[in-house]
Amino acid sequence: MELVSPGRVDYDPEMTIALPRTPGFLSRAAQALPTLGTEFGLYFLVSVFALGVDFGLLVALKEIFKMNYLVASAISYLSGACVHYVLSTRFVFHQHRMADRRFEFVAFVTLGLIG
Repeated sequence: MELVSPGRVDYDPEMTIALPRTPGFLSRAAQALPTLGTEFGLYFLVSVFALGVDFGLLVALKEIFKMNYLVASAISYLSGACVHYVLSTRFVFHQHRMADRRFEFVAFVTLGLIG
């Protein structure tokens, strides 16, 4: 085994891999960055607003209306999820991955419950 001194790079032409050149990919990615940044910012604002609805409703139901905390938690979570879904589909994401909006909403809430 031969030790290679620092700064020395051995080149073996048989070991090189030809990578496809895709200039279109880079330009499409560069054009998508402002959109992704805008979507991220809007999604963050919508998430903060929905969290406020969720937490505010939880506190109101529990402290003002003296509701059981489990029932209040379920109602406030579902209300926050509804607000989040409506605002996200209206202001953030303009394309829908699923044709059936009901199934999309159920998947949205289920994913929110999972993580």
